[in-house]
Amino acid sequence: MPRRRDLLRSAPAAAMGLTACRAAGPSPLRVPDHPGDDAAWDALAQEFAADRSVVYLNNGGVSIPPLAVQRAHLAGVVAADGAPAQVLWSEQERGKAEVRRRLAELAGCATEDVALVRNASEGLELLQMGIDLDPGDEVVHADQDYPRMRAAWRQRERREGIVRRVVALPGPEGDDDAVVEAYRAALGPRTRVVFLSQVVNLTGRILPVARLTALAREHGALCIVDGAHGLGHFPFDLTELGVDLYATSLHKWVHAPTGTGMVVVRGEARDRIWPLLAADEALDGRAARYEQLGTHPVAPFLAVGPALDLLEAVGLERKAARLRALRDRWLDALLEDPRVTLLAPRERTVGIATVGVEGWSPSQLHRLLWGEHRIRTSPVDTPEVRGVRVSPGLHTTTAELDRFIAVMRKALQEGPPPA
Repeated sequence: MPRRRDLLRSAPAAAMGLTACRAAGPSPLRVPDHPGDDAAWDALAQEFAADRSVVYLNNGGVSIPPLAVQRAHLAGVVAADGAPAQVLWSEQERGKAEVRRRLAELAGCATEDVALVRNASEGLELLQMGIDLDPGDEVVHADQDYPRMRAAWRQRERREGIVRRVVALPGPEGDDDAVVEAYRAALGPRTRVVFLSQVVNLTGRILPVARLTALAREHGALCIVDGAHGLGHFPFDLTELGVDLYATSLHKWVHAPTGTGMVVVRGEARDRIWPLLAADEALDGRAARYEQLGTHPVAPFLAVGPALDLLEAVGLERKAARLRALRDRWLDALLEDPRVTLLAPRERTVGIATVGVEGWSPSQLHRLLWGEHRIRTSPVDTPEVRGVRVSPGLHTTTAELDRFIAVMRKALQEGPPPA
């Protein structure tokens, strides 16, 4: 068991809550120049806290953090436990300011637009529940939005009498024009909110956010964007996309500790979103009004700094290129069999893709992959999408991905187990 003083020595900034979350000096990591340089990327994968007895292909759920993030997180917990009122409430709390600044820079918004939350669901429900709506006001959302977000709108429907207009997203044959037209058809004179996913969680499909936010504005509606799978996954700029209300988890593609996220509330939209937990009137008009959580661990948020260090060292363009290379490696191998179907347009995905496998149910595939081979994917079984969702990360080695391919090929050859 590591000793307390060793942990503090390993990550002093995160441990003591200093605002200098950026690692000093140049990164010691060797970052590959080419997305196909498998040996170099496999070497970089060793910087992550992965259990190599597991082939972990569910970064769309929760990602594996870099070792530097894990060390900083643990050191911060130990420091706060030693003198909570001083370290937790004072020193570490001040350290959040630099985290907000760096996240704003990554997302393409102002620092004052950012509030730290525990995950995308918390941030999104803050936005969903915080906007005033009258009975009969309409909210437009899609059938493939995340279940918890759809449940939030259903609760407001039951409790307050708002009206939901549900968009049926087109299948893999539908292009961006089809997506935009599907939303356009649902809009009307009483539309007050358009809710959309930046990346559809079921399939990894990236929606045309800029076109949809512009469409919402044409109809005088606020647009809330679920960015759970966006930040750290591929490059974008919220200002360029026209996004005023956005929430994301940092424990997915940013590779930060579990239980970290952020919400962005920009400009005049801030005056229309009430905080879920009451805030003093002095905080009106400030994103800080959305952080009134009470006493909570700060160490996970300070450990976002080392995660951003790695993300900046790699670069979002280079990371997205590597994720596409990993996607193509397993996808090309499986699509050689006509019984495997990609469930979103390939050109609209990056690190997440979902395939349906003829003859196999999602639960059968999950039992095979995880139960027999310790390969963790995500089974998807909804009325709209049925298949297996695969989302490798920078920690994924080519040998691990090839192991997944071999198991799937054998499954296709032998067929599903008897019912």
